[in-house]
Amino acid sequence: MEIEEHFYTDDPAIGHADVRTRLPGTDYFFLGNGHIQAAVQVCRSGVGTPIGLLVMHPERFGPKRAALTCDLQSGLEKTVVGVRVGDSVMTPDPATIQAGWDDIAGIPAVRVTWQAGPVMVIERFFCPGCNKARIARRIEIRVPDVAKDRLALSAGLVEPRNRPLEPSADGMASGTLVYEVRRRGDTLCVAGDWETETEASAEVAGYWRSLAGVRTFDRLLDHLFSTARSQLPTAVDHAGRMDGSIWQYNLEWVRDQAHVAEALSRLGDRSLARAMLARLLDEFVSPEGDTVDSGRRRPANDVELDQNGELLTALRTYVDWTGDLELAASRWSKVQALAAFPLQERFSHGDSGLLHNRREYWERHGAHGIEDGFELMHQFFVALGLKSAAYLADALGHSEDRDSWTTAAAELRHAMLEDRRYRLIEDGHLIKRRGLDHKANYRAPWVDEA
Repeated sequence: MEIEEHFYTDDPAIGHADVRTRLPGTDYFFLGNGHIQAAVQVCRSGVGTPIGLLVMHPERFGPKRAALTCDLQSGLEKTVVGVRVGDSVMTPDPATIQAGWDDIAGIPAVRVTWQAGPVMVIERFFCPGCNKARIARRIEIRVPDVAKDRLALSAGLVEPRNRPLEPSADGMASGTLVYEVRRRGDTLCVAGDWETETEASAEVAGYWRSLAGVRTFDRLLDHLFSTARSQLPTAVDHAGRMDGSIWQYNLEWVRDQAHVAEALSRLGDRSLARAMLARLLDEFVSPEGDTVDSGRRRPANDVELDQNGELLTALRTYVDWTGDLELAASRWSKVQALAAFPLQERFSHGDSGLLHNRREYWERHGAHGIEDGFELMHQFFVALGLKSAAYLADALGHSEDRDSWTTAAAELRHAMLEDRRYRLIEDGHLIKRRGLDHKANYRAPWVDEA
């Protein structure tokens, strides 16, 4: 394997603080609709822009500094909204910022509140439609009587920079800024427009209402679910592309996307789940059945065998939650290749029947000192995937495939859990990896050694 791929080509420590991916005291909230992907940066530490908007290139993965709204010299400072009172412009005091998820007519919105001097501000960011590359930013301010003179909103990326405001009798005023990705010649840019009001479309409201909801008696669990529900669909473009790690790797993995497709299937976004799975089967699985990781194919010693099982399991999950068998039926040769690839003789250990090669689950390989051996998650996911493939074969009437994969799944499961010499469970704990000499050289990292 090429060792060069482990060297990150962008150093976030160089340049404006906003290009860093580990800013202290910072939260990110993701918005998007498949045609635009954006993140609201909320930085309370004062190191980076306190309230910044990152709008990413819709067709190209890249580091944080490559965001369309990130300037190499000033970072995200041009995306800050200030309140002009007379000749003074008040900008967010990081110590006063509070942020969280809100909604506008059922549509996820990022709500950020802040204060500067006597001015109180509420900003709400949301995607107002399904098919346009636009982000809306609704701003409400409250000012005391002494600050009502020559009042305006001030922002970059928009002309004119200042938007005059007329406060009501109770000191309230509002304005809306809409950012849109536009093409200028061969390049993309983000431009803003002041609008009197931007209402979310009925289509986008209907989309969010159609997704599954979960409510429990545990506030933390509810928060985790609602946060994932609000952001997971925004990280995938309309064609099913998804960055494996936003702003970092800028590459794609079958493993990651298969799990996201499963989640989208359960969430109720059948169309996006199908687009992801179809793209994975068409473009990320070779005719021989090996899969892509880090955006590339690997030699047999370095393939991530678990990915075959994860994709097959995701495909079964999609069928279970949608009833759509056509996706699997129309690509049955790829399903067969996925199931058959890990069962080749070069991966099978004669004494135990376990699968072996030199790649481990955390993606280390020979250059890291990993020797040929048996990886727990390779066995687990391949066995699970074979069982899922047998389920699909049965549903589609492929009885020979069904019987073959059912047997293979059972044999691999037995070897993983019960083989006397090589099993990957011992004295009540899991063995993450064994060498071909049967020695356990890794325990699962979550096991308490004490």
